[in-house]
Amino acid sequence: MIERMMTVYHTEYGKGYILNIQYRYKNNLCMCSFPKGKTVFITEKRLRAGDDEVTDVTTVCNMGA
Repeated sequence: MIERMMTVYHTEYGKGYILNIQYRYKNNLCMCSFPKGKTVFITEKRLRAGDDEVTDVTTVCNMGA
């Protein structure tokens, strides 16, 4: 489940957090914040898939298995 303040990772910016979620019918939009004021918007589907610059913790853990 995606929720606010969940830890996410960016390939360039490193560790960050989900600051806000705009709930939509099929695909929520997440606003992620990273160090030095970097902000990235990503949909929940792309976040869960792990094929974009930003991934969630569960995707990173599953890639190592």
